[in-house]
Amino acid sequence: MIVMTTYADLCSGGSGATRGALDAGLDPLWGIEIEDEIAQVSRDNGFHVVTADATTVDPAGYERPGVLHASLPCPNFSPAKMGGKETAEDIALALATVRFIEALEPRVFTLENVWGYRRSESWRLIQDALNRTGYWTDVHHLNSADFGVPQTRKRMIVRAVRGGWLPPLPAPVPWRGWYQAIEDLLPGLSDSAFAPWQLKRGVQDMLDPACLLSQGSYDHTDAGNERDAQPIGRRTATEPAFTVSANSNMSGMRAFLAIPGRVVKMSPRCLARFQSVPDDYVLPENDALAVHVIGNMVPPLMMQRLLEPFA
Repeated sequence: MIVMTTYADLCSGGSGATRGALDAGLDPLWGIEIEDEIAQVSRDNGFHVVTADATTVDPAGYERPGVLHASLPCPNFSPAKMGGKETAEDIALALATVRFIEALEPRVFTLENVWGYRRSESWRLIQDALNRTGYWTDVHHLNSADFGVPQTRKRMIVRAVRGGWLPPLPAPVPWRGWYQAIEDLLPGLSDSAFAPWQLKRGVQDMLDPACLLSQGSYDHTDAGNERDAQPIGRRTATEPAFTVSANSNMSGMRAFLAIPGRVVKMSPRCLARFQSVPDDYVLPENDALAVHVIGNMVPPLMMQRLLEPFA
């Protein structure tokens, strides 16, 4: 066991990873987030997150943590963004991460991103720095459902230990269904209805007594553009939810729950449950901001289980 008692992160977002670190027994020191309204959500939940640009701050001004985590922005590497290309900003954030690693020399470094990030110049820069400064590193494509999160979110996870061996990954646990995760919330959800285009595509034939449907990347602003809609996805009650997204016209809210006699729309708290965010986490009153924060989070339960071997 590698005993690390303190934790810090770059590009903190709503501090989902930080909450996981706290639940793993680590003491969060600080986080850096460039968007103030998102940093404020973290502060409202008791985390010391400063509003700053990680590419311009001096790492020497921050206390050295035992564990340093980075969840760098990923839209340019996501398969959801057709034709997305690595930008100068992506490179700058990677170089900022390198500076923090070299200046603070945390015993453990972790990184979370979409799987496409592994082929980027940004990751090569970080990987070279880890190799150069004496870290043992592994890279995995992990499904959050294997960690008890009721959502099939797959991400690139990097673990690196300076001058030591990496512990084994936690053993996978049985998958948890979306229905069990939000069953107590169902009576209070808002009624909704299927759109005409969904009815045309036979959505009613997909319904079970309880099933979760996702309309993919359908753009509500262009109701006639049906050919660009992804196939309607369906999950039975015992299956985990779809990956919660951060960008929509209430993106993660593009899921519909069908139960006998009702069609209901997911609330931000439902999406938080799908991300394993505890109910004591204070969500913003603005639903769009809440969905954005939730969708960009590292599932706290996944991060907790990944960090427990280091705590």
